[in-house]
Amino acid sequence: MISGNPVTSDLNFPFERFTVQAGFVVFKKGQKTSEMLFVEEGLLEAFDDNQILKSIPQGSLIGVTSVMDGTPFAYHIRAGKDSTLVKIDQKCLGAVLKAAPAWMLATINSIVKDMQQLKQA
Repeated sequence: MISGNPVTSDLNFPFERFTVQAGFVVFKKGQKTSEMLFVEEGLLEAFDDNQILKSIPQGSLIGVTSVMDGTPFAYHIRAGKDSTLVKIDQKCLGAVLKAAPAWMLATINSIVKDMQQLKQA
């Protein structure tokens, strides 16, 4: 995976922020990941056979399903233009979840269970 400059948020959660140039492939089709990426600035594109299937704008989070249940990416993800991304790995996610209130953890668990049930249907 790509790496960037380590950063600590105001809440002391460790994460990495990095920039990629337009055309850089962030994830490949079929790849599994243990990291989510937040699009802080720029634009990503989901593509297959050089056809753009979806634009992923600033403020989006990708890799959630792969992190939560091991689902591989269904298509390639590349930078549609120069972009700044924030990598949220297991360490950062663990730190955030430890600080989360019980109701937030219950909400997350409920959403994950609903996603798994929909996937099995």
